[in-house]
Amino acid sequence: MKLLKNLEILMVIVLSFTLLTVGCSNPASTSSDEPLAKSEAAVVTPEAKVEPLKVALILNGPISDMGYNAGGYNGLKSAKEKYGDKLEISYQENVKTSDIEDVARNYCENGYGLVIGHGFQTQDAIFKISKDYPDIYFSISSGREFLAPNVAAVATGSKQQGFLM
Repeated sequence: MKLLKNLEILMVIVLSFTLLTVGCSNPASTSSDEPLAKSEAAVVTPEAKVEPLKVALILNGPISDMGYNAGGYNGLKSAKEKYGDKLEISYQENVKTSDIEDVARNYCENGYGLVIGHGFQTQDAIFKISKDYPDIYFSISSGREFLAPNVAAVATGSKQQGFLM
């Protein structure tokens, strides 16, 4: 049940992050018609403490750029405001492309359940390490490929963004 709760929070964060970063989205949802077997159902009591989902954001520029990086950072903050104690967030700004893999691995080694690479330049490093951490979810904003089962790439069209502006 804890995994399902964390997975639900993870999906909401990824969707919220995408909406805040891009400004528009075409949301899709998946559902299962199969109920949980009685042996899989967990009883949640008010005393049960759920560990917060740890979410990390890797940015190639400063959060003060009043643009792309600021949008990603604001999305992360909005998720924290919405979910409070259910999330633990961290970010690292001004990460050089050559350092993305090391920064992402550090987050994975420190128990982060979702690592977001903000920008297409994070794609190669994220795909490389995603194989080493199959139980961790990754998201790439402005990503173009879907090469791993634990990686969500969010691709947006610049023309559509420009139209909205």
